[in-house]
Amino acid sequence: MAAENRMSMSRFIRSAVSSYLFSVVKENAGIPRERLMARIKELEDENKELKDEMQLLKILSKNLHSELNMLRLQMDGMEHPVRVERNLVYLLKRKGALSTEEIIKLMDIPQSDSNSIRLLMKQLEMMQYHRFLKYDGRRWLWNVP
Repeated sequence: MAAENRMSMSRFIRSAVSSYLFSVVKENAGIPRERLMARIKELEDENKELKDEMQLLKILSKNLHSELNMLRLQMDGMEHPVRVERNLVYLLKRKGALSTEEIIKLMDIPQSDSNSIRLLMKQLEMMQYHRFLKYDGRRWLWNVP
């Protein structure tokens, strides 16, 4: 294109950059630079607040997960767990049939946490005893219409 316009390469590049910058300025015409800078500052502050909130939510989620594991362990000391976790009931109702491995994964229990897995199994067995679930050898089936 520079040869077609009979310009040197540097002059052509300078012209192209200038026209691009002019078009960008034209798009923002009517908006003073100070307002644009204020808007950028406002968006940066909002972004920082959202990052801080996200970090706080991550910490809270981790703490709640730890608390849930502690409660599972406390329930483990009982002869028969008195209550079943709502998440477990909701999960079984929604999915209908799940294997033990699927339940462990969906309940977000680490494979290495044998105490929580043992408590989960007790809860499943209790629900089976009270005829809320059936176990067909592979999967737990929700038994309540």
